[in-house]
Amino acid sequence: MSVENDVYTRLSEKIGVVGYPRYIEILKNQMTPGEAELAVDLADGVTPDQLMQKLKTDQKTLSSRTDDLVKRQFVRRLKDGKFGIPQMPRFFPRINNTPKLKELWHDFFHSGDYVEIDVAHMKARHRERPTIRSHKIIPARKALLASPNISKEHILWYEDMEQIFKRAKSLTQGGFNTQTGALETRDGCGCRRYWGTCDSPGGCTHWDWKEGEWGLENQPPGPPSNRAPVTYEQALAACDTMEDYGLIHMSPNTAQITGTCNCCDCCCEIIYGFKKLANIWDLIAPSRFRAVIDTEKCQGCQTCVERCAFEAIEMKKVPGSKKMKAFMINEHCMGCGLCIFKCPHNAMRLEIVRPPEYIPTITTNELFAGRI
Repeated sequence: MSVENDVYTRLSEKIGVVGYPRYIEILKNQMTPGEAELAVDLADGVTPDQLMQKLKTDQKTLSSRTDDLVKRQFVRRLKDGKFGIPQMPRFFPRINNTPKLKELWHDFFHSGDYVEIDVAHMKARHRERPTIRSHKIIPARKALLASPNISKEHILWYEDMEQIFKRAKSLTQGGFNTQTGALETRDGCGCRRYWGTCDSPGGCTHWDWKEGEWGLENQPPGPPSNRAPVTYEQALAACDTMEDYGLIHMSPNTAQITGTCNCCDCCCEIIYGFKKLANIWDLIAPSRFRAVIDTEKCQGCQTCVERCAFEAIEMKKVPGSKKMKAFMINEHCMGCGLCIFKCPHNAMRLEIVRPPEYIPTITTNELFAGRI
């Protein structure tokens, strides 16, 4: 193994990705051997004085180099003044975003390597904190509206997109074209931009972000998206469009969130990965709701089956009826509600099956404690 390859291997080990040549190629595309060596040293806790001596440089030059790595998200500053390496394989660069990089990431994802690594990381986190899953489903706004059995006062504000938007001081929507007022495809979501296989509209939705409070060095992993400020009405319309398209609202599993992903099951790294290589029903927290089917009203059209991303609905023969009818597999229902409002016979509704305390109220930092 050459010295150059060795430094990239050591860096990939720091990131938590071992034995994946495709990932090494991504690192090579993004970093010089010297940058990779510096990142490894920073992760090892080498002091500035030691680094200046090793690199035969001064403090100003060293600071410039570390600032550059932070800006490009290859290292992160920690509260104690030290540096760390993001312990996740996604590691999306935001600066050198070239066609070649996209090709490498696309190959990494669709080869199965990325999904395998990501699922392993998430499973490890779940073992560390088995009582709290890292992500949760938020029910579709239109499903709540189509469930008159649920009164508004029983819906928590942080599980209702409409109430979230009303409380927000500011709103931004991924994939929103301010010129046309329309949602664009693949441009507002990091997953779909890099390894998208569908033309789902829109992307991530965020609220209460203020300019300067969420700079490049603190943004979550993911390529830059076409996020634009939107009004309450525009956010609501975008939400409805994405729900009509079948996108699933997903967020960190806490009441103290500042945004949601709006996911398809073919591009979302979490949903796609868990469905492919894991038991998704054990690793993502369902909402407090569950879909219920009125068998008498069901006409067996299978619209709900086609809308369900979680294999929670099956067709069965019903005694006394010539038609196959839909039945819920309760343990598979994630409470997203995307089947509810598209039922042409109004044969479905949501019901509350979990108490308010089911959703953790810890901060996002506490939820992801130990993840740099």
